[in-house]
Amino acid sequence: MSLAVGIDLQPFGEVEDSLRQFGERYTRLLYTTAELKELSSEPHLAARDLAMIFAAKEAVMKVLRPSDDIPSWLEIEVLRGTERSASIALSGVAAQLALRQGISDIAVSLGVARECAAATAVAQKSNSGGMRSR
Repeated sequence: MSLAVGIDLQPFGEVEDSLRQFGERYTRLLYTTAELKELSSEPHLAARDLAMIFAAKEAVMKVLRPSDDIPSWLEIEVLRGTERSASIALSGVAAQLALRQGISDIAVSLGVARECAAATAVAQKSNSGGMRSR
C-alpha cells in the first residue's frame, strides 16, 4: 500500500473574476448542481466557497495523476460536510482512474487564509478494488 497526496491553493479573486467574466458558463463547466446548491447569495462568500471546491477538485486531480484520460471537473464532486471538511464522489473517467490505482477513498481537508482557499487530498492506494462511483 502507498499514499497519494495532492494539494492546491485557489485565490478568491480569480474565482470572482471568472464569475464576472464568464458567469454561468464558468460554473456549468466546473461545478455540479449539488455543489452549486449550497452557495451563499453574497457574491464574496459564494466565490470563497467555489474557490474551496475548486481547490479540492484540483487536489483530487493531483491524487489521481491522470496522463492520457483526463477527467472532467464535473466527474469530481465535492460533497461538503462541515465548513472545513468534505467527501468526494467520483464518476466517469475519474472513477476509472481511482479503480485502476486501487484508491478506495479520498480524504479532503479544506481551509482558508486571507483571500485564498486551500485543499489537501489524501488517498490510500492498494491493489484490490477502487473507489465507489456515484
